[in-house]
Amino acid sequence: MNKKGATVQAIIISIIIILLSGAIIFLFFRFLPYKEMIDKEACHQSVILRSQSIAGFEPGKHLVPLNCKTQEIEISSTNEQFIAREISNAMYDCWWMLGEGKYDFFSDPSWQEIVIEFGTAQGTAKANCVVCSIIKFTENVQDKNLRIDVAEFMESTKIPTKNITYLEYLAGQEDVRLPTGLEIEKIDTSQEYAIVFIGIRGGNFWSGLISGVGGGAIVGAITGLAFGGPHPYLIAATTVAGDVLGKLNAIKEFQNARIASVRCDGEKKGCFILYLIPLTVKDLSMTCQNIESIS
Repeated sequence: MNKKGATVQAIIISIIIILLSGAIIFLFFRFLPYKEMIDKEACHQSVILRSQSIAGFEPGKHLVPLNCKTQEIEISSTNEQFIAREISNAMYDCWWMLGEGKYDFFSDPSWQEIVIEFGTAQGTAKANCVVCSIIKFTENVQDKNLRIDVAEFMESTKIPTKNITYLEYLAGQEDVRLPTGLEIEKIDTSQEYAIVFIGIRGGNFWSGLISGVGGGAIVGAITGLAFGGPHPYLIAATTVAGDVLGKLNAIKEFQNARIASVRCDGEKKGCFILYLIPLTVKDLSMTCQNIESIS
């Protein structure tokens, strides 16, 4: 068999394996109890399967559905620690389920073009979204008008079963602290929120993002980065060095978003970003032009 024939055969075999794996995983999780846990694992596995590349081809993106459901979280407790933990867990779950920004699982047709602004300059990019969670508060919690310091909770609290804090996990490194003197907007329990995972790439997004950062050079090392900004809730990033987060916060579409974690890829010239945003049509439409999660 010639080299070309062997490559085609390898691709076909790999596609069959991906399809069978997807079917087995779907059936396995479909008939098990503990639905919430299984939904999260099914989402995570579909992300991994969709991101697999074989000889330059990515059959998983076309053959495996993105099995990620938007979870509705209703909080009825007025205990501030409980509220902070629920939101922190939801953000942890979203970042973990969708691969911590390490997997490119969005299918090519699902990327939608957007117009972005860098200060006075305007450019284009492509974006895609998964809405992981909708966070709602019951009437008794709304009436309390609580202000919850989620950032402080994530800095000081370890994830159950892990020996790292929520902040360290989202930063991708240990010993991460909130910057001193940074005023971080607190969660307002009188409104609803969405936890959103977004990919953004293409157009002149990347050149606009890195211009003036470290002489325009993107370093190869991935580092944790604390940042300021208009009103970030969370302050961790797994990204290239430099003022990347400050620049993301300056982009018009993302000014009302609270960046939680970022992973940028210089080779693909794009970023995956975890956001916490107010659940309004305006804020969601500014951040997400296309939503690929399933209901």
